[in-house]
Amino acid sequence: MKNVKCKVSLILSISLITSFIGVNGSQVMAQTKDYTKAITRVSNPIINFKDKNLEQAVRDALSKPTGDLYKTDLAQIAKLTINKNVEDISGIENLTNLESLDIENTSMGLLSDLTPLKGLNRLESLTITNNKISDLSPLSELTNLQTLNLSNNEICNVTSLENLTNLKTLNLKNNELKDISDLKNLSNLISLDLGWNRSLSDVSVLSALKNLESLNLNCTNLYDISALQGLINLKNLNLCGNRISDTSALLGLNKLQDVNLSSNSIRTLGCIGTLSNLQSLDLGTNYITDVSSLKGLKNLKNLYLGWNDITDVSQLDGMAELQVLNLYSTKIQNIELSNLPNLQSLNLEAISTLNNVSLDGLLNLQSVNMSGSTISGKLTLHNLPNLTSLVLGKM
Repeated sequence: MKNVKCKVSLILSISLITSFIGVNGSQVMAQTKDYTKAITRVSNPIINFKDKNLEQAVRDALSKPTGDLYKTDLAQIAKLTINKNVEDISGIENLTNLESLDIENTSMGLLSDLTPLKGLNRLESLTITNNKISDLSPLSELTNLQTLNLSNNEICNVTSLENLTNLKTLNLKNNELKDISDLKNLSNLISLDLGWNRSLSDVSVLSALKNLESLNLNCTNLYDISALQGLINLKNLNLCGNRISDTSALLGLNKLQDVNLSSNSIRTLGCIGTLSNLQSLDLGTNYITDVSSLKGLKNLKNLYLGWNDITDVSQLDGMAELQVLNLYSTKIQNIELSNLPNLQSLNLEAISTLNNVSLDGLLNLQSVNMSGSTISGKLTLHNLPNLTSLVLGKM
């Protein structure tokens, strides 16, 4: 009997111990799960954005319209495009694999602080236009950047860009630049746009940028372009709206295909007639009287000579590739063109001095505009089978 009681007590004791261990085991497991979740929350936190347009762009990139945004989510984004105004980009520093960022406003925005971009070292392309940016220091270590577009901002200092030597395309149009000497190290630049920086008069640093193929300096304050003299790889050059009178620096730039020298102070064409690969040339609104030196431009397709004091263009007859000829508001008296086989568009608007006009055998001519002009003599239009638009002036 005594043995039976001992056995029962032992069984009860074992049962109690087992129950106790089971309960505490469940608690330990639950605590472990909570601890794991806590660690996960620390290593993969929820990211919040102050700017709702930025958040929406992130959600669009992830195809995640609702729900929490985690740091691991954001690490999946390599390209982000924002077409709405963004005033605060805080939070974007969590897009650690971002390679391309485009914030291109159609109207003026208020974004000024680029600090959140500071550590995004994978960025290769950055566009932030039409904002209030003036401080570029957060970009100083983004050495993988190849394309940078900061047009239409308030930038006056480019010192922070001096080490971005992988840049190939740089657009700083319409800012407040006066000194660009810190661009001297950017020898890999292929395209540079500095247009509409109206206080920029010294561009001597450009002589160091030998790989440039496209250069825009329109509407700055230039009169001296000697720095361009050795840029032998230039193909596209825009110098519109300056104070340039001497174009001799262009001599030898034989790869040039598109040149805009309109709205300057040019009287003589000098070396321009030697640029044999030119396809488009705009010399409108200058003080040019003689265009005979252009007759050697055998590859020229588009020629704009409006608002000059030109009286004779007979030397241009025979330019076989010419497709567009604009003589708006010149002082031409007689025009006789019969050897421009590819001419498609002829503008003779606002010419008060026209006497005789003879257009014969221009087989590809499609459009002739003489509105606002007065023709005092004879108008001859013969053998123009493709002419579809003819606007006449007073006769």
